[in-house]
Amino acid sequence: MSIANDKVKEYWADRSKQQGRRTVGFSNAPLEKQDEYYRKRIEFMLPHMNTELFTLDYGCGIGRFSKLFNPDKYLGVDITELLLNIAASDNPEYNYILLNNPYITASNLAPIEQFFSSTVLQHNSDESIRLIFSSLKGLPIKRFMLYETTANMKSGGHMNFKSFDDYGNLISEVFDISKSEQFKFIPEHINIEHSLMIFDAN
Repeated sequence: MSIANDKVKEYWADRSKQQGRRTVGFSNAPLEKQDEYYRKRIEFMLPHMNTELFTLDYGCGIGRFSKLFNPDKYLGVDITELLLNIAASDNPEYNYILLNNPYITASNLAPIEQFFSSTVLQHNSDESIRLIFSSLKGLPIKRFMLYETTANMKSGGHMNFKSFDDYGNLISEVFDISKSEQFKFIPEHINIEHSLMIFDAN
């Protein structure tokens, strides 16, 4: 199970109206706790990240990861206007674009060298992910950097659990992958395996 393609924008708009800044993250936790969860996630990810490639932060939400990247080589995109407004207010030196649907218009994103997402794709069906990656075809992307749940669990609700190999196979349908790496991480507050997955493209 996952959110239907034609309901994605509506789902996140409704959720953001109810939860505001808490929308993107462990939304049942207060912001102070969320900030701590994100701090630990960043500590885990940062040693493995290339933050100098021109990065598309897909599903950037309120821009929690923006400051990890060079503002001159960064573009955050999201389908939820309320969240994107928070991101732009908190990070005025960074660029953001509101998407009308979950897919990308590649002609407007020519410099993009790296696709980054964090706990975004796990809310999408395989077909939706295929459409997202297909919409990136033609961009000079050198790296896909995904932080998503990789636990061997049954999908349900708005979660669609996939493995490292599943993500690699979906990317490989559109891009030629030359190298891949997986770094596993189990957040203490939910005790479910997540992974930072890096796929280098030719």
